[in-house]
Amino acid sequence: MAEASPWESQQVHHRGTRQLASGTRWTFPAVRHNQMASDTKAILFIDGNHQDRWYYAHRLKLTSPDYVIFEAATGQTGLDLCRSHSIDCVILEIDLSDMSGFEVLAKLVAIAKKPEIPVIVFTRLSNPDLLDVARQNGAQVGLRKLEMSVDIL
Repeated sequence: MAEASPWESQQVHHRGTRQLASGTRWTFPAVRHNQMASDTKAILFIDGNHQDRWYYAHRLKLTSPDYVIFEAATGQTGLDLCRSHSIDCVILEIDLSDMSGFEVLAKLVAIAKKPEIPVIVFTRLSNPDLLDVARQNGAQVGLRKLEMSVDIL
């Protein structure tokens, strides 16, 4: 069952992060929840590791304060968010608890084709072959967390 969208509210929230009981976190600039500006860009960050997800989403928020950052702890939550929101870029960890990151990637590529949304695989796993397989299956880029700074991301 998909979670209710925080964007359905008429309330205006100030820049910040909200966390739902499910563990899904939203980071956003001050906007009316049901009226994201047409030029507002949204990034979906799917990562089952709470510390990594928080760190990279927080750093993205600091370096790109005008972006709306959606966070998902599971592949299914990420897929639901991608279907229910206008997402401009997806950052995906391969190692997820509820399903394979490659399964999520295959489903995201099908969603992302209309319109095309870049999917970046950003993983802590060290096997470089996994990144090659991710690119062969639709990811625009495959990056290792240990080799990348959030500024490059």
